[in-house]
Amino acid sequence: LAATLGKFRVGSVKALNAVPLTRGLEDQIVYDIPAKLAQMLQRDELDAALVSVVEALFHDRYDILNGIAVASLGEVKSVFLAHRKPLETVQEVFCDPASLTSVTLLKVLLAERGLRPEFKPLENYAAAGEKDFVLLIGDPALDFYFANETQPTHEIFDLGAAWTELTNLPFVYAV
Repeated sequence: LAATLGKFRVGSVKALNAVPLTRGLEDQIVYDIPAKLAQMLQRDELDAALVSVVEALFHDRYDILNGIAVASLGEVKSVFLAHRKPLETVQEVFCDPASLTSVTLLKVLLAERGLRPEFKPLENYAAAGEKDFVLLIGDPALDFYFANETQPTHEIFDLGAAWTELTNLPFVYAV
C-alpha cells in the first residue's frame, strides 16, 4: 500500500513556531514562504501544508486540523508595520512578498482607523529601511525589529497587539 500511495508531500515554513507542527516529518517537508506554499497547495503539488489562514478561508477546498494553528494573543514582534511617519498619513504600504494573512490583517486594522492605503510588493528586504511604511513578517521582521531597537528609524505597529487591542481575541495567522 505504501508503495502505491507514494510519498506524502508536506509543506511548511522554516520557522521556529512551525516546529511543533512538523516535528518527526522533517524528511517529508518542502520548506517555502507562506505565499508559495499556498500556490503549491492550490496546484496539488502538496498533500498538506501550513498555510496562511486567508488561503484556507478564501478557498473552500481544504480540511483544517482542529486546534492546530500559528496564533497569538497580543504582541508577536515578527508581524508588523514599520513606519517613519504617523499612521494617519499612510498612502502606500510596501508588503513582504511572503505574506498573505498579514496584508489582510493590516488592511482590516487600518480600515478600522479609516485608512485605505495602496499596497505594493516590497522589492527586496534591503529596501525595507528606506520605506516610510513597510509590512514585514518572519525572520526578516525579527532582524528589522532588533536592528531598529539598537538604532531606531521606524515606529513598530505590531499586528498581533493591535488585533488583540481591537477585539480582545487571539489572531490566527496560519493553519
